[in-house]
Amino acid sequence: MVIPTQNSNSLMSQARNLSHICHKNCEEAFNETDEPLCKARCDAFFPVLEPRSQISEKLIDIANNLRFESAQLSSMADEIDAYNSMSI
Repeated sequence: MVIPTQNSNSLMSQARNLSHICHKNCEEAFNETDEPLCKARCDAFFPVLEPRSQISEKLIDIANNLRFESAQLSSMADEIDAYNSMSI
């Protein structure tokens, strides 16, 4: 609930703190596979507006992480295919 005496800076600070706490909890509670999903939920529940350059940097990091995850999944799929072809 917004208190009439609160200004947008204090609300932004509170959102940052809640988001930070939520992200830390994700880091402690989840493995590297589930952690990004947990952090995305934090961002949805505690949105914090950031300057455009930081958003761009985050998007680049996300894209790089997705490329890495995609390469790992592709490698795993190749291993599964190789295993399946050996067992036939």
